[in-house]
Amino acid sequence: MCLKSIVSFVKSWGQVFASIIQTRFMSSIEKDIEIATLRSQLALCQQKIVNNKILKPIPTPAFRQLWVLISKFFSDWESYLMIVKPETVTGWHRKAFKFYWTKKSKKPGRPPISPETIAHKTYS
Repeated sequence: MCLKSIVSFVKSWGQVFASIIQTRFMSSIEKDIEIATLRSQLALCQQKIVNNKILKPIPTPAFRQLWVLISKFFSDWESYLMIVKPETVTGWHRKAFKFYWTKKSKKPGRPPISPETIAHKTYS
């Protein structure tokens, strides 16, 4: 075994042990959020494996919404991203916000006229 492969092996296991130790100091809610983030990305990867036709995983609307929520309420969310870039998540958030305000600001049209108003209208 060459020295380079031994160093790589030790480095990989060092990262594993460091993440285990880091987990011990996390709060319960941080652990739950980390589990949710990793499971969502794993589900996306499994989608790729199950559907061999897909070249890259396609994020579902639920995946996008989950990551937008996580980015709003979890300060260290970028460190858990493995599949998409943080800029992509903020882009999803901008797009959702734009859609929300477009729907909210559209006026449905002229309000209906009540039958009483029509009955009382005088024609000259």
